[in-house]
Amino acid sequence: MMRRHANPSRGFTLIELVLVMLIVALLLAVVAPSLGGLLRSQRLDQSARTVAAMLREARTHAAAEARPVRVVIDTEDNTCWLEVLTPEGFERPRSTTGRVLELGDNLTIELIGGTEEGSLLMVRVEPDGTGELAQITLTRETDGKQLAVACKTPTEPYAIGEVLTPRQLENGGDDVELYY
Repeated sequence: MMRRHANPSRGFTLIELVLVMLIVALLLAVVAPSLGGLLRSQRLDQSARTVAAMLREARTHAAAEARPVRVVIDTEDNTCWLEVLTPEGFERPRSTTGRVLELGDNLTIELIGGTEEGSLLMVRVEPDGTGELAQITLTRETDGKQLAVACKTPTEPYAIGEVLTPRQLENGGDDVELYY
């Protein structure tokens, strides 16, 4: 009786495994730099969205409390928070709206309109829903890309868009498109 041997199991050779790993490494080397740029771009966008959301929250809070509210941005540590006007002056509310939000690293933050006190930039919102005519410009330090959070009139919502010049801001920025 003749013995039959089963087919030896087929596997990958060492050379095949090395070639596959080399191809994967080359693909990662090509794709990784573009992923870094994408992440940096998303961080700038997220920071602009955070500022715009904080300004919208200030309007809601001012109307609900029937008191002026301001958004404060600290340019030294790139954080922002709300403050409510009390008889003692502006203070952070004790509720959840008193939280401090991070805006991200490697950003330069500038303000047109509003108030500046040292490293603090402030935009005030009134109980009737009107906001200061202001623009907060976020600039990514690595490549100079900019986004602005601005409102064209005191009654319009703050929106994200391209940077307005001081003259455009004063004239309502009719020639500049702001998007959400």
